[in-house]
Amino acid sequence: MPQTIELLVEEITDTAHSMRPVMVTAAMTISGGGVFICDASGGAFALTLPAAGSLENDEARQIIVKKKDSSVNAVTVTRAGSDTIDGSTTYALTAQYDAVTLVDDDDNDAWNIISTV
Repeated sequence: MPQTIELLVEEITDTAHSMRPVMVTAAMTISGGGVFICDASGGAFALTLPAAGSLENDEARQIIVKKKDSSVNAVTVTRAGSDTIDGSTTYALTAQYDAVTLVDDDDNDAWNIISTV
Protein backbone atom coordinates (compact mmCIF):
# COMPACT_ATOMS: atom_id res chain seq x y z
CA MET A 1 0.00 0.00 0.00
CA PRO A 2 1.50 3.40 -0.99
CA GLN A 3 2.35 5.87 1.76
CA THR A 4 1.19 9.46 1.69
CA ILE A 5 3.73 12.03 2.78
CA GLU A 6 2.58 15.51 3.68
CA LEU A 7 5.13 18.31 3.28
CA LEU A 8 4.85 21.63 5.04
CA VAL A 9 6.35 24.58 3.18
CA GLU A 10 7.09 27.80 5.01
CA GLU A 11 7.71 31.15 3.37
CA ILE A 12 11.28 32.43 3.68
CA THR A 13 11.24 35.94 5.08
CA ASP A 14 14.23 37.58 6.79
CA THR A 15 16.70 34.69 7.00
CA ALA A 16 20.43 34.25 6.58
CA HIS A 17 19.75 33.01 3.06
CA SER A 18 17.91 36.15 2.00
CA MET A 19 20.12 38.76 3.67
CA ARG A 20 22.82 40.73 1.92
CA PRO A 21 26.37 40.24 3.27
CA VAL A 22 27.46 42.57 6.05
CA MET A 23 30.82 44.29 5.44
CA VAL A 24 32.92 44.41 8.63
CA THR A 25 36.09 46.44 9.27
CA ALA A 26 36.19 46.54 13.10
CA ALA A 27 35.19 44.51 16.14
CA MET A 28 31.50 43.80 16.51
CA THR A 29 29.03 41.49 18.23
CA ILE A 30 26.88 39.53 15.81
CA SER A 31 23.19 39.60 16.69
CA GLY A 32 21.84 37.07 14.19
CA GLY A 33 22.62 34.73 11.36
CA GLY A 34 24.09 35.94 8.11
CA VAL A 35 27.17 36.40 5.98
CA PHE A 36 29.97 38.62 7.29
CA ILE A 37 32.70 39.73 4.86
CA CYS A 38 35.65 41.07 6.84
CA ASP A 39 38.44 43.47 5.86
CA ALA A 40 41.19 43.50 8.49
CA SER A 41 43.61 45.64 6.48
CA GLY A 42 43.20 48.39 9.11
CA GLY A 43 44.04 46.05 12.00
CA ALA A 44 43.10 42.74 13.60
CA PHE A 45 39.67 42.50 15.20
CA ALA A 46 37.18 40.05 16.71
CA LEU A 47 33.61 39.11 15.88
CA THR A 48 31.68 37.86 18.91
CA LEU A 49 29.02 35.27 18.20
CA PRO A 50 25.54 35.52 19.71
CA ALA A 51 24.86 33.11 22.55
CA ALA A 52 24.14 29.64 21.22
CA GLY A 53 20.45 28.88 21.53
CA SER A 54 19.49 32.57 21.55
CA LEU A 55 18.49 32.75 17.88
CA GLU A 56 14.83 32.10 17.22
CA ASN A 57 14.43 30.57 13.79
CA ASP A 58 16.47 27.75 12.28
CA GLU A 59 17.62 29.74 9.25
CA ALA A 60 19.17 32.45 11.44
CA ARG A 61 21.35 29.92 13.24
CA GLN A 62 23.92 29.83 10.42
CA ILE A 63 26.78 32.32 10.36
CA ILE A 64 29.39 32.59 7.60
CA VAL A 65 32.52 34.67 8.16
CA LYS A 66 35.08 35.39 5.41
CA LYS A 67 38.32 37.38 5.48
CA LYS A 68 38.72 39.17 2.16
CA ASP A 69 41.94 41.16 2.60
CA SER A 70 45.55 40.01 2.17
CA SER A 71 46.96 41.62 5.34
CA VAL A 72 48.59 39.64 8.16
CA ASN A 73 45.87 40.89 10.54
CA ALA A 74 43.56 38.17 11.83
CA VAL A 75 39.80 38.17 12.11
CA THR A 76 39.00 36.17 15.23
CA VAL A 77 35.56 34.64 15.76
CA THR A 78 34.92 34.60 19.52
CA ARG A 79 32.34 32.76 21.61
CA ALA A 80 29.72 34.39 23.79
CA GLY A 81 29.83 33.53 27.50
CA SER A 82 30.83 29.92 28.09
CA ASP A 83 29.78 28.66 24.65
CA THR A 84 32.32 26.80 22.54
CA ILE A 85 33.24 26.74 18.87
CA ASP A 86 33.91 23.06 18.15
CA GLY A 87 35.32 22.78 21.68
CA SER A 88 37.44 25.96 21.48
CA THR A 89 36.88 29.52 22.63
CA THR A 90 37.91 31.18 19.33
CA TYR A 91 38.50 30.51 15.63
CA ALA A 92 40.97 32.67 13.69
CA LEU A 93 40.86 33.58 10.01
CA THR A 94 44.45 34.56 9.16
CA ALA A 95 44.86 34.31 5.38
CA GLN A 96 43.09 36.06 2.52
CA TYR A 97 39.85 34.26 1.57
CA ASP A 98 39.78 32.13 4.75
CA ALA A 99 36.15 31.40 5.63
CA VAL A 100 34.19 29.47 8.23
CA THR A 101 30.54 28.40 8.36
CA LEU A 102 29.08 27.93 11.84
CA VAL A 103 25.75 26.50 12.96
CA ASP A 104 24.16 27.01 16.38
CA ASP A 105 23.78 23.87 18.49
CA ASP A 106 20.70 24.73 20.54
CA ASP A 107 21.17 21.67 22.78
CA ASN A 108 24.79 22.07 23.89
CA ASP A 109 25.52 25.80 24.13
CA ALA A 110 27.92 25.42 21.22
CA TRP A 111 28.64 26.56 17.71
CA ASN A 112 29.59 23.81 15.27
CA ILE A 113 32.01 24.40 12.41
CA ILE A 114 30.32 22.98 9.32
CA SER A 115 32.94 24.01 6.75
CA THR A 116 36.15 25.97 6.36
CA VAL A 117 38.04 27.32 3.38
